[in-house]
Amino acid sequence: MILMAKKIVKKTNKKPVKKKAAKKIETKVKQSGLVEVEPKSLPFGNQQIPLDVFETTIDIRSIQPRILVIGDIDEEFVKSIEEHGGNFEPVIIAFIDGKYYLISGLRRYFGCVLSGLPVNSDVREMTEKDAWKIAITSNLARKDMSLYEEGMAYVKLREIGEVQNDIAKLS
Repeated sequence: MILMAKKIVKKTNKKPVKKKAAKKIETKVKQSGLVEVEPKSLPFGNQQIPLDVFETTIDIRSIQPRILVIGDIDEEFVKSIEEHGGNFEPVIIAFIDGKYYLISGLRRYFGCVLSGLPVNSDVREMTEKDAWKIAITSNLARKDMSLYEEGMAYVKLREIGEVQNDIAKLS
């Protein structure tokens, strides 16, 4: 954040922050918990990912056809995760161009967050197109996907270059 503040100072042509003032700002930032966390490097394959690592390293929304929020998760599902000591089926995480994305298992991830347990995950390297195909096909199989989500999923398949005949086979 201090680096950002220095860039802003340079753009606005104001005097740079003095060392003593910069140290004071740095201390306040650290106390507030706003210090930027370096993302962890995750090995490929099956593993348990602690919630703090998951939240600072993995993007859960960018490659996700469902509009699901944590409030949509029912208590029975959370109790089931607690009884089994975590999510039984791993979520799928795609590693694309140096970044990690949750592509399948958003509901299971939220269940782990609510239960406070690490997330059983399968980390794979893949292309963005393959990630979208997996995310969409795994969600189209679900019965609780809304018509809007389903329609947008088909639109996204067209955007990533899927032909109409292949899309028709999915429905």
